[in-house]
Amino acid sequence: MFFAVSSFIICTLFKLGSGNKKIKDQLGFIYLAAVVVKLAFFGVIFYDSVFTEPLTMKLRISLLIPLFSLLIFEVFFISKILNQKL
Repeated sequence: MFFAVSSFIICTLFKLGSGNKKIKDQLGFIYLAAVVVKLAFFGVIFYDSVFTEPLTMKLRISLLIPLFSLLIFEVFFISKILNQKL
């Protein structure tokens, strides 16, 4: 759920920000920073449940599947936003 909500927020903010000519050229760099911040928030919020307990391979995979599937979704929509003409 965390990854879905954060992906939705990032895509929405980028759609809103794409209309601003001042930051349009910087959106790619802002996206890279947003991905790092998203992963950092995930690490801080879920530190106890993910990083302190040993996880089985099944749990690791179940954690990575939503991460990568939503990351692909995010990259697809962000690339469409970045390629739009003003």
